[in-house]
Parts: sequence; C-alpha cells; structure tokens
Amino acid sequence: MALNKGRAFGLLDTVVVLFISSALVLFVLWLGATFAGKSILDKFPDWLSKGISSVWTWLTTGAAAGAALRYRLRQGAQSREKLPNYPLAIAGTTVGMICLVLIVMKSVSDGVVLPNSPFLLKFRVAFADPQKHPPLSFIQRKPSWMEPQGLAALPDGNLYQVRVDLPPPAGEFRAAVQPLNEEGAIYTGDLHPRPLDMCFMRAAVNPANGTSHYYARIDCRLDQGCSVHPQEDPGWATDCPRDASRRPQPLCCIPAAYAQAPPAKTQAEAGWLVPSLPALVKLRETKNIGYTEFLIQSGPLAGLAGSSYFTYDIKVNGTPVSIDGWRSSDLRVPMEPSKGIALRFGLENLNFSGAEGGCETIDVRIAAFQQDKRIKSYDLYRQYAALRDAGLATIAAEDGQSFQWSGKYLNPKVGERNEVFVNSTSDVQYAGKVKARIDRAGLKYGEQDLVGVLRPPLNNPTYGVIVGLRQPSGQVKFMFDNTGAQALAKWIQSSEGVAAVRSAFPRPVFIYRARADEGMPRFKPCMAAGSRH
Repeated sequence: MALNKGRAFGLLDTVVVLFISSALVLFVLWLGATFAGKSILDKFPDWLSKGISSVWTWLTTGAAAGAALRYRLRQGAQSREKLPNYPLAIAGTTVGMICLVLIVMKSVSDGVVLPNSPFLLKFRVAFADPQKHPPLSFIQRKPSWMEPQGLAALPDGNLYQVRVDLPPPAGEFRAAVQPLNEEGAIYTGDLHPRPLDMCFMRAAVNPANGTSHYYARIDCRLDQGCSVHPQEDPGWATDCPRDASRRPQPLCCIPAAYAQAPPAKTQAEAGWLVPSLPALVKLRETKNIGYTEFLIQSGPLAGLAGSSYFTYDIKVNGTPVSIDGWRSSDLRVPMEPSKGIALRFGLENLNFSGAEGGCETIDVRIAAFQQDKRIKSYDLYRQYAALRDAGLATIAAEDGQSFQWSGKYLNPKVGERNEVFVNSTSDVQYAGKVKARIDRAGLKYGEQDLVGVLRPPLNNPTYGVIVGLRQPSGQVKFMFDNTGAQALAKWIQSSEGVAAVRSAFPRPVFIYRARADEGMPRFKPCMAAGSRH
C-alpha cells in the first residue's frame, strides 16, 4: 500500500505515532540501563521515575502501540484510504522525545555526573560531656535499610563518617545512632534507649562542586535534633521540612529550628544490652573478653517467596536481649528464600550459672517480611553450656522446615582459664543442691556477690560446682587468671571460721586450669533443641 507523504495526520494517527515513539524511547532507556549496569531512572525524582515505569507497564513493551498501528492499517486497507508516512513521523518523534529526555536529565543533574565513589555522611554529635566522643551504632533506614554498624570518631575527635545510600533528587534520607557500650554486655532496666534520629532531604539539583565534595554534612544535639551544617555541607542535603500533613517525626530528625517536645517514651523494658558480633570481635582484642559466635541457618524456605528480609529476637533464660540497644524491627537481615537464611550473633557469658543442670537456654524468634508485612515466624530454642562450643543441633519447625544451630566459643586472647572448684559429682541433683547452698549464703567478695555455678560433664561423666562472682554489669565471672583464682581460693579458706562460709563450703576448694582445647566435650550435654509452637 502506497504511503502519502503530504496527507495530514488525524487524531488516531497522532496517537499511534506517540504510542510507538514512547515505547521506543523507553526501550532505549532500558537498553542503556542494561549495558550501564544501573538504572537510568535513578537520575529522576521519585514521581517521574514511577510515572515512566507506569507508562512502560501500560505500553507492555510496545504491545499497545503495535495493536493501535495494526488497527489503523487495517482500517485504512478496508476504506482504501491513503495513510500518512508513519516511519518518518515515528522516527522524528522518537528522536525529539529522546532529546527532550536528555534535556530533562541534564537539568535534573545540573550537569554533575555522580562519581563512582561511595556517598558519605559526615556528622558531629554534641554530647553532655564535650570531651567525650564514644563509638556509635548506626542504622540507615531510608532510602534502603542497612544493618547496624559501629562507628568510631575520626582522629580529629568529634566527627563521625559513614558510607550511606544517596536518595534520588528531592528524596528523603533517614538514619539513627546511639552510643555503644565499650565495656561489653550489661544488664539494664532500659533495654531500648531512645536513639538519635537523623533526617535530610537530597537537593533537587546537584551542587556544582558535587563531584569533588560527595558527602552530606550535618550536626546533631541530643536535646535539639539534627540539621544540615549551613557552611560545611557542599549542597547535596537540605533540612527535612516540617509538614503537619506528614506523620509526626521524632525529635531528632526535625531541624533545630523546628524542634518540638519528644513523644512520650514507651515503658522501659529490662534485659541484657549486648554488643553486636563485629563489636565483640574488637572487644576481644581491646578488652580481652571471650564470647560465643552462634550460627542459625536453613535450606530453601518453602512458601516464603517474595520475602526480602527477616528480623530476630533473642532471649537468654527467659530474659530479653537487645543488640546495641536496637529493637528487633531494626535488625533487618536481607534474605533470598530460595537460598535459605544465615543468622550470626555473639554472646558473652551473661549471668550464666548452669541453673538448668549446667545448661542455659537461648530462644530466637526469626520473622520473615515481605514489603514490611510479616508473613512467617519461627520460634527456635536450644540449650548451651557457657564458655564451650555449642554442638550442631538440627531443629524441625512445625511446618517441616529444618534449621541447623551451632556455636563456636572464642577464648579471651590472654589467660583466664582457671576455675575455683567446690565439688564434683555424677549426681546432677546433688550438684544442684551444692550450687543452691552457695547462692543462699549471700556471701560477698569485696563488692561482688559469690554465686555457685554448675558445670556439665566435659570428658568425664561428672558435674562440677565452681565459684562465680557477679560483676557490676550483672554478668557472672567464673574463669580467672592465676592470680585472681589464687586470691579467691585463699579468701574462702581463710574465712572458714565464718559460719556462712563454712556452710557454703564444707570442703576445701581447689583450683582447676581448663585446657584451651576443651571447647567441644566428649560428653555432649546441653544439646536439647526444638521449635516452640
């Protein structure tokens, strides 16, 4: 059929050309993104990116445009009507639209090409003591979620720096920080202290010097919140606006000029505040502590397709545990259901004293989420002997899903392998009575309470009862260096004239030095594990 160059376009002809040109433009953008290895749409604001995606979905890769063109050609053939020059019109319209897209992209980016280096957040926090700049635990919440990570102040003493995700133009960034406990685990009456929230908006137009100054710079005060530094920020960030139509924001992500009274604090919860696994690795080097690294893993998770992350709750002997003070909703671990999960966490010796036949019980709730909606949870538990490896335990959940749970104990870098022994017996009931007798005596060694600790069999079928000291943190310490063990044993022996001591220790105590290779015992107690339905 001959095409008429000079024939004017009608409304239907125009719609056909626009449909096909739009499909070609979106195809070119997709093809360019595929070869570039990233989404070109990231350069656009959220509203524009979503609009383009919606149009692309509607066109269904040109199917709608193709259908319109076929209909117009069929209509022309039936009426013997001469049609306009579609190829020329489509080519011209497509080129024009691509030029328009490039102009929009240039205006959005202001000619600044984003560098390949990570975007940095640099911030200061004004603490009550201006001379102290403690390590912090940092969580990014927007534009994507990042797991907690520890931050130390830079050498200048009061500036922190962390790699973050840069939101799209005019997009929102949210994060939170709270001080880390540098001494290790502690029992506290406030398990989830209120964090310092951060918020900034990415500028709609990139700064002219953005390539060489690829960071945001904010200042925070515990009593006023955070705001973009007016002189030191290069222009990537602006303060989050105060908008009554949006949900109420926490105190610390409202700029200082708009600070309001903080929302009512929820009722405090008591429990164990423990360091994260990366923090424990460092504390082992700097504070000479030991800890157990636990691993819970599974095979493919049936029925959880679409889940993108999971959270976890920990309890030890029924007491809640919080990692760095964060709530379980903050502890998001990315997951691919087809590959299963792998959860790692660490625990020091808390108040472990072997009250359950020499064992402790650890509970972990794992909850899988799809687009922030919980779709499945697993409540797992296992027993564990403090300061020893945790043998591999296989757990079958109620839906038949299988999990494997193990743990590896890492000794302190230096010494502390001595125990002050009170008694040993093959009768676990009698060992429990010896422990209870020590606990009831209410003895103090200096400012620390003496407690009995029941140890399960290792390489012989006997239970041991040893002496422990309750630390100011609430932890129970029962491994000592040689000097400490000798001093404690000497104090017990020299106090035999005291009725309470004589009642708690009717027999002489002795010192036992544990070998470094005794992590996995020949006898394997504390292996009970399962799923709570």
